Amino acid sequence: ADGKRLASVVIDDSHTIVLWDWKKGEKLSIARGSKDKIFVVKMNPYVPDKLITAGIKHMKFWRKAGGGLIGRKGYIGTLGKNDTMMCAVYGWTEEM
Repeated sequence: ADGKRLASVVIDDSHTIVLWDWKKGEKLSIARGSKDKIFVVKMNPYVPDKLITAGIKHMKFWRKAGGGLIGRKGYIGTLGKNDTMMCAVYGWTEEM
């Protein structure tokens, strides 16, 4: 990441995700996360407007869009079922 942003997950029923400018203490984006607990928030080190969240049987890829975040579900394997995720990592390129 660029070192200017911080992502947090609120302890609420929606596990709300907030993207911050931590130096200014300002919210940049906010979005409902998941009904299931989120254990992982990983900022993209190459594209600071993108991040991953993961947790109980889910993974989601997010991008900043104005004051919100747009998320797309991620799937592992061919059956479309995810296990509980405890970590995430980006590859050497954005496509990975």
